[in-house]
Amino acid sequence: MLNAAFAEDRILVTANVADFEKLARARDTHAGIVFLEDGDLLRHEQDAIIRRAIAAIEVEYQQGRDMVNRVLFTGRVTAARFEELP
Repeated sequence: MLNAAFAEDRILVTANVADFEKLARARDTHAGIVFLEDGDLLRHEQDAIIRRAIAAIEVEYQQGRDMVNRVLFTGRVTAARFEELP
């Protein structure tokens, strides 16, 4: 999935934080990943969190920062935080 997202220049959204964090660290470049830190979210909760993530990413783009080699950690109660990865 990470390879396909990179090939299509898409940001990956996943709740599988542990595995995809390892995969991202093993790559030289990726298009960006949004990590949903809560794995037990209901569909409407996922939707709300993803909408907040999109809004946060849009602010980053407006400030001249893209998501290449960056991840966004977010969840039900956690504030969105961006990190460089790898």
